[in-house]
Amino acid sequence: MRIHYDLEFHDQGRDEPIRLISIGMIREDGHKLYAVNADMDTNAVRADPWLRKNVWRHLPLTSVARGERGMPTLDRDDPDVRPLAQISEMVRRFVLSADNPELWAYYSSHDHVVMTSQLFGRMTDLPTGFPMRTNDLAQVLAKFPTYVMPTTYTPEHHAFADARNLALACSELL
Repeated sequence: MRIHYDLEFHDQGRDEPIRLISIGMIREDGHKLYAVNADMDTNAVRADPWLRKNVWRHLPLTSVARGERGMPTLDRDDPDVRPLAQISEMVRRFVLSADNPELWAYYSSHDHVVMTSQLFGRMTDLPTGFPMRTNDLAQVLAKFPTYVMPTTYTPEHHAFADARNLALACSELL
């Protein structure tokens, strides 16, 4: 069963690990998963101009009262905001409850490494039966140069919306 997924992550360069911000997954049978990492360094994410503009604003945030100064913070009471250990268990159950799971992502190399290393540790620590690779829709699209990825689901750079667009593209092409 195909499992389409997308991650948002904080890439800090070669001397730091890439850190998970959020994950969205959707299976062919319609089951869905979305989670935001409660353990992320929110100050570092907000300090990155690209992440602040494109990712931060789509996360579950607290509101800043009119007239007050400051930036919204991560709403840790939102049910989608979970500790990394809990996200790891959710993803493990989600993937392994599918028959013959196939992971699919768009430009998947970073997504696969971030998901597996941040959630499970070393490659040898992957749960038994968890796929050791992710199929890359970008490689498939090289054979369809005029195909345009759908943007049916918004906002862009929201892990679950991007996973839904990926699922739609896969259903059209595969």
